[in-house]
Amino acid sequence: MVRPSTGAQAVTDVEATTDADRSGAAAAGRKHDNEAKEKGANGRSRTKSRDGAKTASEGAPAPMTMTAASDAAVDAASPATGVLPVDEPAVKVEGHIGVRLSNQSDYEGAKTRKTFAAPNVEITFNDRFFFSITDSMGLDIGADAKPQVGVYLVSTQALKVGLALTYESAFDKKGEQSIYAADTAVAPDLRLFATYTFGNNQVAARYSRVLGGSQSEKLSVGAFHLFELRPDLTLTMGGSVTWANQKAVNALFDPMTTVSDGFGGTITARASDLIELDGGIARRPSAGIKSVDAVVALEYWFSRSLSVEMIGAVVYLTDNVRGAPAVDTPWVSGVSTIIKHHF
Repeated sequence: MVRPSTGAQAVTDVEATTDADRSGAAAAGRKHDNEAKEKGANGRSRTKSRDGAKTASEGAPAPMTMTAASDAAVDAASPATGVLPVDEPAVKVEGHIGVRLSNQSDYEGAKTRKTFAAPNVEITFNDRFFFSITDSMGLDIGADAKPQVGVYLVSTQALKVGLALTYESAFDKKGEQSIYAADTAVAPDLRLFATYTFGNNQVAARYSRVLGGSQSEKLSVGAFHLFELRPDLTLTMGGSVTWANQKAVNALFDPMTTVSDGFGGTITARASDLIELDGGIARRPSAGIKSVDAVVALEYWFSRSLSVEMIGAVVYLTDNVRGAPAVDTPWVSGVSTIIKHHF
């Protein structure tokens, strides 16, 4: 989870998406309902085109009456139905807006916790572009949500592949000298993601690269299953594994820190170096599998446009990062309640 202003230095995991993540299977189920409804609306029997007026003699058309002229005009407008066509909106907008209340660990490896409220938004435009501010529990759990914009390069009922852009910010971190001081206060975070849904199952993957700042790279792969408990109640369960490069684990668990040198000056170095400089023994994090996550989400639908979702998630930090200076405990957890208005 994101580090507060008083916590240790870390790279913020966002979540995402998209779409993707653990709510994708539930979204697929809702899409099926919408398609069924659309089919019902569009599946009306169509009348055949009216035949032209019969000729009085071969090669000589009969005079057109007022009724025949009217029928011809209607047929020209819509040969299939005899109804003037209705223009569809140029922009198709779908998604939800809502608010969530969360209680979670201050950051990955923290024993302390925090409670906060945040918006929860996921909007798609023409099934191609999207904007979201969502709880990231699902792939690489561990973030307060940040806005992200993106585009689906492939968008079908089963497969979605896309690019998303968000950011990592020094203002999320500890208010001291940090890795960002030599670079920039805000660095773009580019993400490539994919989800594949079959039945009530979904597999998902996401690769993220911070372009500047910490230059962190992470890859998360997960699988989720949707249980339809009742027509208005669904349960989603799943988990994911996250790999992180050396720069990512350094920023998360062995941050740059500034301390007094005892003579009126300061020393800036990684936390592990400062521990050893002070005569202690430090364990440095290493690149590799950073964490294993598990998530459970229960969603109740009051109506087609209103639902409430409750999420519980836990993260276990692996031996690659456990024992690092910023890791007080290998267990991270969070719970959220989200109220959504769907449209």
